[in-house]
Amino acid sequence: MKWFVYAVGNKKRDKYSSQCELYLSRISRNVPVQARMFPDDISMYKSIRDSQDLILLDETGQLPENSKDFSNTINKILCNSSRDTVFAIGGAYGHIKEMRERAIRSISLSPLTMPHQMARLFLLEQLYRALSILNNEPYSH
Repeated sequence: MKWFVYAVGNKKRDKYSSQCELYLSRISRNVPVQARMFPDDISMYKSIRDSQDLILLDETGQLPENSKDFSNTINKILCNSSRDTVFAIGGAYGHIKEMRERAIRSISLSPLTMPHQMARLFLLEQLYRALSILNNEPYSH
């Protein structure tokens, strides 16, 4: 199983890339992970293989109560599938219909609206935190 974090955006204008790389390296200690940026939702959708599970990060998705609740969601993903998983962050207008229909789950990171660049950093940090919780590892507060 491998994780992919896909986002719509422009890597050249990403102010959080160094922090994202830090969390990607930490996550990769437990799960192989790769991040990729796309110019739009259509090109993102076309890159998702049939053999991959798709999880949308979306304002209308299930909102975890806290990080422990989010880690339980991640644990279900880890336990219930051996398939690669794509976590997809849409652009300013959200996800296209085809992405919504294809997704096996939709998760909200916050009831607040945030830029997709910030959402990517927040997702990576929460994935790392979830893995730390699941592995009973200390996490710097």
